[in-house]
This record gives sequence, C-alpha cells and structure tokens, in this order.
Amino acid sequence: MGILRTQLLAFAALCCAGVGVACADMYLQGVNGDHAMSATHDRFYAGAGKAFVGEGLDWSGVGRSSNGTWVTMISPTHFVSANHYHPNAGDTITFHEDNNLGGVTHAYTVAADAYDTTYGGLS
Repeated sequence: MGILRTQLLAFAALCCAGVGVACADMYLQGVNGDHAMSATHDRFYAGAGKAFVGEGLDWSGVGRSSNGTWVTMISPTHFVSANHYHPNAGDTITFHEDNNLGGVTHAYTVAADAYDTTYGGLS
C-alpha cells in the first residue's frame, strides 16, 4: 500500500506542476514582429515561406477598417464584425481585390454602426 500511495502522490505532484506549463502553451504570437514565423501566415505577407492557408480563396469581401478591425460583407451595403472589436461610424473600410497590399483597393466610410443582442436562435 505504501508504494501505491507514493506513486499516486508523485502522479498528483506531476499533474499540479504541469498546470502552469499547460497555460503557457495557450499563448499566441502576434503578426507584427513578435515572432519571426507568425508573419508568414498573414494574408498580405510577401516574403519567402508564405504560409497563408487561404491563398487560393477570394478574400475581396473581407476588409480592414482605419481603427484596425476586420469586417465581412454580407450584402452590397452591410457587413458583420465582432461586437467587442468593430469599426465605428466615420471609420474607413478598405477592401483589397487580392492578397497584395499594393493591388487595387476600394475604400468606404462607415455611415452608422448598430448591433442586435436579441437574437433567439433558429425558429
């Protein structure tokens, strides 16, 4: 019984010691120079080793605002964005026709912003 108890205590100690390590594994690197490899996954990265997973897709309906937030067009005049990080009225949204920052762009000004928190799911 003493050996089993010792093994269980050792296992419990290892589990508790690993909690901090598991939390550290959740850290994500940024794209703005925080990590050398993170930029290769950016849509507009133009250097060697580009690894953007959506390279062959049409992203022209995804734009970035002047305050750094992203939007996705759902109609010719409406877009959706994250409620916690969205463009405001008066911000400029820039859409790129391809994955080239130097390519053709279209810029539009946000006329108004609104959100709905009453969505009840599918009926």
